[in-house]
Amino acid sequence: MLIQSKYPLYFSLTTRLWLSVFVAIYIVTECHQAPIWKSLSDPNVWITIICSIGIALILICIIHWITQLLDRTYNWKLEYRKRLLYQLILCILVPIALDIFLVKGFFWLFKLDYVQSRYETSELPLAKLLIYVLNGWYYQLYLQHQQAADQIEAERLKKIAAQEKELEAVEEAENLKREAAELEASSASLYHPNLVFQGTMGVHNRLFQVRDLSCFERRGRISLALLKDNSTWMIDANTETLEKMLNPARFFRINHKSIIGFDTIRNYKNNGKTGNVLFKEEIDFQGSTLISRDRYQNFKDSFKAYVENQ
Repeated sequence: MLIQSKYPLYFSLTTRLWLSVFVAIYIVTECHQAPIWKSLSDPNVWITIICSIGIALILICIIHWITQLLDRTYNWKLEYRKRLLYQLILCILVPIALDIFLVKGFFWLFKLDYVQSRYETSELPLAKLLIYVLNGWYYQLYLQHQQAADQIEAERLKKIAAQEKELEAVEEAENLKREAAELEASSASLYHPNLVFQGTMGVHNRLFQVRDLSCFERRGRISLALLKDNSTWMIDANTETLEKMLNPARFFRINHKSIIGFDTIRNYKNNGKTGNVLFKEEIDFQGSTLISRDRYQNFKDSFKAYVENQ
């Protein structure tokens, strides 16, 4: 029978008591030459057995308590040599010496001759064997308990590692989401609804926001912006500069001189490795609608993404 405690699992008090009874009866009857039934019929034998039970219980409990004390003080795994030394001294040599002292006290109490009883050659070897076996048994129980504890600790560390990995995944996802938000914010800054352009046409001037822009075309050294009201204005920007200022999710540079707003496109036509933009009926764009070969695939992907997000 084993008990559970904060220390390795050892024998309970009930188990120690029954073990003392069994050991005492075995040692006393084993050392008597007469048959067991005759030995047990002798009252003196019963007195010897009762005293032997007490001595055995004292020795077993001492080994039990000292082992628990050493478990708290010197760990087998961390301080093996020191623990082995204290175990030999306190749980083997001391119990053997105490056993001899208690037996001599028993013989003195009942006025018996200790030397004549030949205790040290008959019963003492069995008592030593009990002490050796009990120490070995407790060590084996310690190893079993330590193995189970190590396994539990390994499972705990494995669970902690899994939780940390999960937290890292969550943090990574949050970082990606944050980066996406920052990218979106950065993209939004490129296409800010309040970004203002100045357009001129002859003596007329106009300020308009980027959300009013439909298309752009560069004609020689002139930059023309088509607004959503189908009015065309010259602005001070070249194709490369304007492309960097506009949101790529809403505008696309289809060739070296034209930038088209996706919201102006009704469809597009495939001409093999190139294409042409087909505008909505209300859009009056007079510039180039050719989608160049090196931009055609990116255009299809970007336009598809724009339509899916609408």
